[in-house]
Amino acid sequence: MLLVLQPSTFHYNPTSSSKLLYNNTSSFHCHVNLKTLRTDESKKNLIVGCAGGEGQGVAVEEKKTSSTTTTTTIPPGIEVSQGYPTPLGATCRDGGVNFSISSTNASAATLCLFNSPSELCKRTVSEQISLDPVTNKTGNVWHVFLRGHDFEGIGEFGVLGPGDDCWTQMACQIPTADDEFDWEGDLPLKLQQKDQVIYEMHVRGFTKHESSNIKHPGSYLGVVEKLDHLKELGVNCIELMPCQEFNELEYYSYNSVLGDYKMNFWGYSTVNYFSPMARYSAAGVHNFGLGATDEFKLLVREAHKRGIEVLMDVVFNHTAEGNENGPILSFRGVDNSVYYMLAPKVWLLVILCVPYATLNRKKYWVMEIHVDGFRFDLASIMTRGSSLCDAVNIYGDQSEDDKLTTGSPLCNPPLIDLISNDPILRGVKLIAEAWDCGGLYQVGMFPHWGIWSEWNGKEAGRKPWHSINFISAHDGFTLADLVTYNDKHNLANGEDNNDGENHNNSWNCGQGVPMIHMGDEYGHTKGGNNNTYSHDNYINYFRWDKKDESSCDFFRFCCLMTKFRRECESLGLNDFPTAERLQWHGHSPGVPDWSDASRFVAFSFMDSLKGELYVAFNTSHLPVTVMLPERPGFIWKPLVDTSKPAPFDFLSDDLLDKEVAIKQYSQFLEANLYPMLSYSSIILLLAPDD
Repeated sequence: MLLVLQPSTFHYNPTSSSKLLYNNTSSFHCHVNLKTLRTDESKKNLIVGCAGGEGQGVAVEEKKTSSTTTTTTIPPGIEVSQGYPTPLGATCRDGGVNFSISSTNASAATLCLFNSPSELCKRTVSEQISLDPVTNKTGNVWHVFLRGHDFEGIGEFGVLGPGDDCWTQMACQIPTADDEFDWEGDLPLKLQQKDQVIYEMHVRGFTKHESSNIKHPGSYLGVVEKLDHLKELGVNCIELMPCQEFNELEYYSYNSVLGDYKMNFWGYSTVNYFSPMARYSAAGVHNFGLGATDEFKLLVREAHKRGIEVLMDVVFNHTAEGNENGPILSFRGVDNSVYYMLAPKVWLLVILCVPYATLNRKKYWVMEIHVDGFRFDLASIMTRGSSLCDAVNIYGDQSEDDKLTTGSPLCNPPLIDLISNDPILRGVKLIAEAWDCGGLYQVGMFPHWGIWSEWNGKEAGRKPWHSINFISAHDGFTLADLVTYNDKHNLANGEDNNDGENHNNSWNCGQGVPMIHMGDEYGHTKGGNNNTYSHDNYINYFRWDKKDESSCDFFRFCCLMTKFRRECESLGLNDFPTAERLQWHGHSPGVPDWSDASRFVAFSFMDSLKGELYVAFNTSHLPVTVMLPERPGFIWKPLVDTSKPAPFDFLSDDLLDKEVAIKQYSQFLEANLYPMLSYSSIILLLAPDD
């Protein structure tokens, strides 16, 4: 049987100008924990889902569901009682199941039972239990308890809205009450942020290519099989692109350029915040994705064993219900005006506006799944004012001059405040993409409470490790394409090259936390395509065969660089360096050229472990001979020169011809000079002059 808490009557705000703020997704999204049930008497599997009464703000015609009710009797062996308002969702307790859902504006709620998933597809209701607004309601929470059931196995959830179809294809796996995963004593690693090296990766794309030669390609278990690659690379933190249940078919259409179909590959279209992506499970969607949660836990546990933390890329800036013309699937059906940011006659952005619901989602992944933190997609939307701002203005609590409207940026946003001061969440890594689609740009200014990091933040009186530095990421050029193409080449997207950015910008690396994008360690190319959101194919797949070919020279270089960074105290500081420790140089020592025409910069740095370092970048198309700082009794020795062929680009201690290579520079170094070729960088170490 399928249980769905379904709206029985719908009440809307009669103001037709009240619109749901703009959203560019169209997938289904459910906010409650869902479990599979079985009756003690029949031992038959039951499937459970949840929806709720329609809220204010949707200008649609009032109508009832078209589901057919075949009977209104309660199944044998089931005892119905008042229930409990907390926790929200479907929970197992006291020999039964408690159902609880919050809706401020719903006038009634009904618990509907279906005989089977096939009956759900037909929308044929077997039994329904109407909730009493006095007995089964506490505040804004509707609740009911069914005794005689306990949790077992996996569940599917579906929603019946006013006139909409059942979304039975949106199935997910949820941990059961008797789920006992063996964590083997796993505890949070709590690595210092200053020591992090982040690896942004896509679960499916990492191992889906046939050259991965593993047992479970394209899955959580596939990532587990390749964790040693990340360990060798020197990564101690992986940032997983969205792997909460999402709609892969959001962009489903025929791509005539490739002769294939476009998919939502990146996953920024969340369906269920509590469910790992079932199709990333090695078991697939068999039995509605049974095992996805355990496989995700296994990935986290095995990563922790290798000293690697796991972060999740999460999306709270939009949901799957589209704009004001979108379908009623979950939040809009439960309580539109509460869960969404609404503004009269305005098209802006949509955000999930229930702070405590957002907190619960994050805490679930930390406490139950053991993840180590989150990267928030388009996080600046979480700093905007909710629909309550307009409500305050309506009641005249603010003057016209200081009127705060829906969507206004807030100095102390409540949601960020709650996350930052939550005793559980403030102890994990929190990373903000400090802008949003509405034009709010907060890089270096994101409300941080001293604990949030930013994607490439500016120095703002905070710690260096509050900045996540990267040259490439998923939504741009790969590292190899960045230095190969001047413009985007996105024809393979089937959009006449009109998508993506036409600028080929790179990001500066320095003090802070470096982030590597999947595939850059071997020089992955996407053929100049800088917006590969729709390609579930070789364009986005990690090419293990390329990594093992000649490009492995670059992989060696990347491994040695991360190792060098780890060994250098000066490249992971808690505070920004002072002028006594850091000196800037130009072609001559102590004379940096900061003009727009300059294509050269260098600095020397005192490191407590490595001694003094000299680092220089020549971005000109011409070679240059630089004068090095004089250090009496010492001599500069080369470590890295990116213009040299491998393995002489990094003179590691185990390099057989290291001393021979160093001697080739002796004539210049004895004169305190070093010749740099065009488009190259160097690292020199100060050593005693023997």
